[in-house]
Amino acid sequence: MKVIIAALILVSSILIDLVFGEPKGKLLKLHPVILCTSISKFIVKPYSNRIHGLATLLLPVSSTVALYLSIQYLALKLGLLAYLLVSTVILKTTFSINLLYSIVENAYDSMVKQDWCTARNIVQQIVRRNVYELDEEHVVSAAIESLFESLVDGYTSPLFYYSFLGVKGALLQRAVNTMDSLVGYRKPEYIDEGYATAKADTILNYIPARLTAALIVLSTAILRCNWKRSLRVLLRDHSKTESLNAGWPMSAIAGALNVKLEKTGFYSLGEPVEKLNPLKVKEALKIYKLTVILATLLCITLIALCNFIITPP
Repeated sequence: MKVIIAALILVSSILIDLVFGEPKGKLLKLHPVILCTSISKFIVKPYSNRIHGLATLLLPVSSTVALYLSIQYLALKLGLLAYLLVSTVILKTTFSINLLYSIVENAYDSMVKQDWCTARNIVQQIVRRNVYELDEEHVVSAAIESLFESLVDGYTSPLFYYSFLGVKGALLQRAVNTMDSLVGYRKPEYIDEGYATAKADTILNYIPARLTAALIVLSTAILRCNWKRSLRVLLRDHSKTESLNAGWPMSAIAGALNVKLEKTGFYSLGEPVEKLNPLKVKEALKIYKLTVILATLLCITLIALCNFIITPP
């Protein structure tokens, strides 16, 4: 019964994401990302020390998780239906499939029309580097890199923790990742302030990043693309990024597409066997979709296994 409920919550939350997308208007204020950001405004203190940085991590994260779990608990008191509805909505706030896919798809549409001004405007929404200074190939690279790096942060990682800890696990990952996006920079003002947050985010995404890379290779094989190169580039290049985790999904997709993905001055993944053009974005989106499906199936499998171990027949 627990497996059915957990799977039902998961599938329902995915359907909400695909049909309705992200919350809008007043509902947006209740999103954990917005809530964490709002709380952090009263706590974040640039050029602070690591002890203060630990508080910067713990207070917004614990407050956000506690609030949502309290709402979930109250819903349970009202009955199973209320619990299912509230849990579904809360879980949906911890991940996003459609938004990221739509952004990259819109960028692709502009690229094939040779409207690179619009393409750059769109890609800039999901990358930190200044895409207006990049040539066309590097704009394509930035879009593909972000698509698969964000796949970990925005989908496979929250689902991984949902599998073992339920909604609270997904909430924890989302809250920590939000704080990392706010203070986890290697800039002088955040070196100490964001230290604990950056480490926590790295630890939480450690296993999901590697699982995602494996799923990308599997997706490549299913789609009859070059899975052997994907695996080879993954094993060779995953450690070339400064992040311990980002290189795994990005190197896997670089190999799958037979291209070189590059952030100039920072890393270069894969080999330029084929030209990095807009059509590679379309191929990447296909692999992204299948990887999402496989990650969902893996999540349901992990839920079933956890339930079997805890309550064997």
